[in-house]
Amino acid sequence: MSAWSLALSAVELIGVFNAAHAVMNVRAPASALAWAVLLVTLPWIAVPAYWVLGRTKFNGYGRGLRAALARYRVGIGELFAEAKRYECRPEPRLEGLSQTLARLMPIGFTEGNHTRVLIDGEAIYAAMLADIAAARTSILLQVYILRDDASGERFLEALAERARAGVATYLLYDEIGSLDVSDAFLGRARESGIRTSGFKTTRGPGNRFQINFRNHRKILVIDGQVGYCGGVNIGDEYLGLDPQIGPWRDTQVRLEGPAVKLLQASFLADWYWATGEGAPADWSVRLPQRQGQAVPTAPAAVVFTGPADQLDVCSLFHQALFGSARRRLWIATPYFVPDRATLAALKTAALRGVDVRILVPLRPDHLIPRLCSLSYYDEIKHVGIQLFHYHAGFMHQKVTLVDDELATIGSVNLDNRSFHLNFEATAITRQPDAVLAIESALRRDFEQASPADLDTYVKQPLWKRILIRLTRLLSGQL
Repeated sequence: MSAWSLALSAVELIGVFNAAHAVMNVRAPASALAWAVLLVTLPWIAVPAYWVLGRTKFNGYGRGLRAALARYRVGIGELFAEAKRYECRPEPRLEGLSQTLARLMPIGFTEGNHTRVLIDGEAIYAAMLADIAAARTSILLQVYILRDDASGERFLEALAERARAGVATYLLYDEIGSLDVSDAFLGRARESGIRTSGFKTTRGPGNRFQINFRNHRKILVIDGQVGYCGGVNIGDEYLGLDPQIGPWRDTQVRLEGPAVKLLQASFLADWYWATGEGAPADWSVRLPQRQGQAVPTAPAAVVFTGPADQLDVCSLFHQALFGSARRRLWIATPYFVPDRATLAALKTAALRGVDVRILVPLRPDHLIPRLCSLSYYDEIKHVGIQLFHYHAGFMHQKVTLVDDELATIGSVNLDNRSFHLNFEATAITRQPDAVLAIESALRRDFEQASPADLDTYVKQPLWKRILIRLTRLLSGQL
């Protein structure tokens, strides 16, 4: 047998083994079947693609954390023992959401949290930098995108000053999202005493091709007591300074109280994965105060999700969230490519009379997700879901308002990638003034938006409808 025949047989055999793996492990039956057929019929192309795109679970993350906890002889319950004293149940109407959250997270809703809503880049950066400057023990900063532009320099200078003052300062970024950040910038960060690392998606045995996952979280935790969560990374575009993108609309929240412990835990887990090392942790709970006086508090929670979860936590949480709406469900997202279960939850909400509105940017920053989203128009128009195009710049916020009861602010886009392939973090607040602030901001956003023509898809020429449907085939990666 010739060398070529041996190579061909070997590749065919590898394709068969990978097809069996796809049948056993790929989440959606239709996707599993498609992969299996391609891997058997076109192994030369399909095998490398499957190694990169076919994975639905992030290998090794959970095992590594469990091993670390065992080494330190501590369990999840011990870490959250003090914060769990503040765990609470909302009123009966939200009982279902509360129970779901408590089953999905180490801690569900906790009382004693103060939430401050921050609108757009300048206000967000000013608050974050002020808290960094006030840090006394530790700073944990995590972003998806890190730029070495003027904004990056502002944060580098602020972090470096605190590191030189003896504050334990940590910076974690995603290598794919921060692909453009220079080695010189990262080197200066390390030289300043800032412990700096990429997330290292491909770290660990068997993970060499694990490059399709992203750590999309945006988290800042100060002294274990103040936390930030939302959609803002570190870069000039978040201030509206990128001339190609223009004005930038985003939302972030500042949290104090027991819920911050989950933001801290999320960072510590990611840092341990990236470096194999621990980071400073303060598990004590100090209730929010201003000048020695208590401030208004309300139940809040944090959901951190990702492809290392045993369950599809992000999708399950959003199904429960949308199912809790009785009157109003307003969603702001830069991308609209939902999975089937989430789309069904949105449709069901609209069919039971909920005012379902989805706000997306008129001008997208990525063409393929925009084309793919058009394929959903024909489905949502028949159930009463309203789609709006924001036209006052690029709208990047990830916000949900449920009735007058609660709001979520985080890093989760309404797409398959956020729900199944990205590590994400979302804050939930039930503080009345914070919920009102989100409502007021969304009302202003809708005033700067126009209703989408949900007949857009059917009005397209045949070639474009075919192109749109082809992009729908990629929805699992978008």
